[in-house]
Amino acid sequence: MRLDFTGVKSQDFSPMPPAVYDATVFNCEMKTGKDSGQPYLNWEFNIQTPGFEKRKAWYITSLQPNALWNLKSLLEAITGEEVPEGPIEFEPNDLFGRPCKLSIKNEDYQGKTVDKVEYVLSSSATATAVKKAATPTGARPGGAAAPTAQAAPTTASAPPNAGGAAPRSLFKK
Repeated sequence: MRLDFTGVKSQDFSPMPPAVYDATVFNCEMKTGKDSGQPYLNWEFNIQTPGFEKRKAWYITSLQPNALWNLKSLLEAITGEEVPEGPIEFEPNDLFGRPCKLSIKNEDYQGKTVDKVEYVLSSSATATAVKKAATPTGARPGGAAAPTAQAAPTTASAPPNAGGAAPRSLFKK
């Protein structure tokens, strides 16, 4: 095999600094936990913040009844819609390309420092909203400061149905 690496630069995949990053939904796959055997959604995001555009982040939402609050929060942040009470249907593909913000921290995983998405927030979230998302009082365990929106300005795009069409809910009962 012969390859030409002229002009090809290695990518830096060191952990991103803990902060809030602009992102878009790129993919969502239903998977099954290896240990639990339970289904979950594995969300993939493209980072949009300048200087980090080639980076990705992942977030897992369990589909277990006692953890659906997390999926509900994610859906409401990404769509700007309230998830209705009761059973619903939604298509994750309808969310691809939608803007959001990700609060990312660093954590140790198998001896390596890795990025971990703490929260998925609306694309219009402010630094104050990020602090409130950390806990009901805005304080974080151990007294650490909550991340702030020090990363780049929002790069929100017009949501689907912009331009005068009547908005349609992404959630079907």
